[in-house]
Amino acid sequence: MSEKILGQILDTLQTMNTRLDQMDARFEKIEGRLEKIEGRIDNIEVNLKSVKADTKEIPFIKMAVFETFEITRQLNTNQARSFESHVTNELNMHSHSIDLLIRKQFKLEVEIERIKGK
Repeated sequence: MSEKILGQILDTLQTMNTRLDQMDARFEKIEGRLEKIEGRIDNIEVNLKSVKADTKEIPFIKMAVFETFEITRQLNTNQARSFESHVTNELNMHSHSIDLLIRKQFKLEVEIERIKGK
């Protein structure tokens, strides 16, 4: 082979070698990016597991809140009934006292009329 052809082949091989080196550099950058992405995906998976663990308790929390609400509602209802009962008892007692006072007043008025009539 002639030297000219060998020189051309050498130049072509050197150009191809340069291009392959550039491609290798690009592939290394891509691999670096992929490693970062894999790290981020691993982090997301850890966070997702944490969220799943945290949200697993939500139904139990909802049930506890509902039960607390029901207990509070029952206590409020019982207190209202108790207060109503207490007020009713007080009113009945006062009503009875007023009836007694009215009878005494009536007796006194009858007695006063009787005394005046003499």
